[in-house]
Amino acid sequence: MLRLGDRWVYLVLTMIHGNYSSEWAAYNAGYFNWQKLSKRLIRAHGSLDYIQTWEAHTSGFPHANVAIYNPSIWDACKGEGWRKFRQYLKPILVECGFGYVVHVEPLRPDTGQGLAGYLTKLSRELTGSSVKNQVPVNAPPGFRRLRASRGLLEPIHRPGINEGMLIPAKLARFVDFRPEAWVEHKKAHQSQRREKSGVIKRGRRLKECPLR
Repeated sequence: MLRLGDRWVYLVLTMIHGNYSSEWAAYNAGYFNWQKLSKRLIRAHGSLDYIQTWEAHTSGFPHANVAIYNPSIWDACKGEGWRKFRQYLKPILVECGFGYVVHVEPLRPDTGQGLAGYLTKLSRELTGSSVKNQVPVNAPPGFRRLRASRGLLEPIHRPGINEGMLIPAKLARFVDFRPEAWVEHKKAHQSQRREKSGVIKRGRRLKECPLR
């Protein structure tokens, strides 16, 4: 995603509860609502890339977090332009099946940190590890919570010799990134797991970072 640059705009799209007979119906409609909205935006502003996740509101109904890349939309949202763009977007959202309430925020364009911060937050939410857990456990079976434009994300990583993790920027200075440090840390971690294998039968523990 970072290869596209820093001109990303963050949206939070809501659903009108009264338009749907149940929470399931709202989740199922979300995909088609987005298809209609993205086509409208493409016709008006040109091609766009996006990544979106779906979360459950406290009411149980879904809302979508979307980061979109489109230079025209970015230019429209610069400075205080996001306010005007939000007003422009509201009637289009309703016509496409979304709610009138929408959050619009251009991500900070300083070397991609705004987008990187969003992705870090996204990873916590996807695993349910954020303070505010909004995992849509009430979504229909098979519902895809994470969606993106074709080719935007890397192929699914299969377990192998390469491993990694997201580290908050404020902690990065305490981490030893030397390859040999990670090898030593992995060996030590595996040794600890073997020692505790009589206690830990199922599940996986979160690996710690090797510190300097």
